[in-house]
Amino acid sequence: GVLRRESFDNRSLPDGTKPVTWIHTSGREMTSEDWGVPWAKALGMRLSRHGAEETYEGRSLYLMCNAAPNTVTFVAPTMPGEGKGTWRMVMN
Repeated sequence: GVLRRESFDNRSLPDGTKPVTWIHTSGREMTSEDWGVPWAKALGMRLSRHGAEETYEGRSLYLMCNAAPNTVTFVAPTMPGEGKGTWRMVMN
């Protein structure tokens, strides 16, 4: 699965997708400026693993973390690869 240690070797996937991507609550990749915002208490992390399959199904995980005292709305990032597919909630 996506969480196996050998899945993460810091090489981009063939399509340029990074194995670990930090995601802003708006759904885009975080920038260095985003990390400097002192009041920002929420972020996402997309994990994508290498594999020989043609599909990303079961090879990506999007984790949303909120340490703010209030509810934060997250926009899910596009799926890796060609952006095809949908995210499925497995835990809340």
